[in-house]
Amino acid sequence: MKRDITLVVPHDMGRRLEQHLFPGDGLEAAALMLCTEVRGRRFKLVCRTVIPVPHASCKRDRDGITWPGKYLEAAIDAAEERGECVIAIHSHPGGYFAFSSLDDESDAVVMSALWHGTGRCCGSAIMIPGGAIRGRVYRDGSRSCHVDLVLAAGPDIRFFWDSGVCIQHPAAPPMAFSSGMTAWLGRLSACVVGVSGTGATVAEQLARLGFGEIILIDFDRVETRNLNRILNATIADCGRLKVDVIAESIRRHHPECRVICVPHSLGSREAITAAAEADMLFSCVDSAAGRHLADRLGAAMCTPLFDVGV
Repeated sequence: MKRDITLVVPHDMGRRLEQHLFPGDGLEAAALMLCTEVRGRRFKLVCRTVIPVPHASCKRDRDGITWPGKYLEAAIDAAEERGECVIAIHSHPGGYFAFSSLDDESDAVVMSALWHGTGRCCGSAIMIPGGAIRGRVYRDGSRSCHVDLVLAAGPDIRFFWDSGVCIQHPAAPPMAFSSGMTAWLGRLSACVVGVSGTGATVAEQLARLGFGEIILIDFDRVETRNLNRILNATIADCGRLKVDVIAESIRRHHPECRVICVPHSLGSREAITAAAEADMLFSCVDSAAGRHLADRLGAAMCTPLFDVGV
């Protein structure tokens, strides 16, 4: 699973952006996003705040926009106070799903200002009608890296990949249970919290569907009474960590899948750090406390959460 940068846009933020960026007049509009950084094996940006740039304050055309620097200064001040980074986003009403030469020229000025103003990475993004987003990040204020995945998390989960797109539209979702779906899932990371009765089955199914990375979180060990519900566990596994038993099984039938074992409770720093990097979270716990922690983690990281607990 080769992926570096992810931008997560919660449903309410994405809807607010789309309403502001496409007011119906066919002209470009702009906004600023303040994002939390999640650094680990990959780099994730989670949108926390949207600052719309008022239409009346801008000079707006069908293929260009200019806006006062005071809104950039306000975003820099807010980002400094919260320890967040700034991403400038504007619309392409004509549906051009790529960065134009005008966008490149604008970024040369704006990204340098954001970098020096916040001391953090910054970025730019475009949105086309329908809500598809494409972005890029400037880690040093001058050189850009494309955002590999923009994940719009809400009642529906939308994935906008940087690879496989064309200038007219984002990559279309593949047909279910096809080789295209397997390749699509191979770029995603799933975290399973609790790998006993329900979690063992969920982890097995995720691996067989083709997920490229599975993070297993469970502090417990296999006991004789678990053998009737933990897939592929045998009497010889009693006393072993459950995450190790499940990981070993997955690696046998899906060696391409990266399996990360976290033998800690979800409330630990190790588990929270690992789970924060996932694209999807599966809560397979058997306690109210565990479910509560999973729910809070999903909300904090804007990660789609599937509750399979009992």
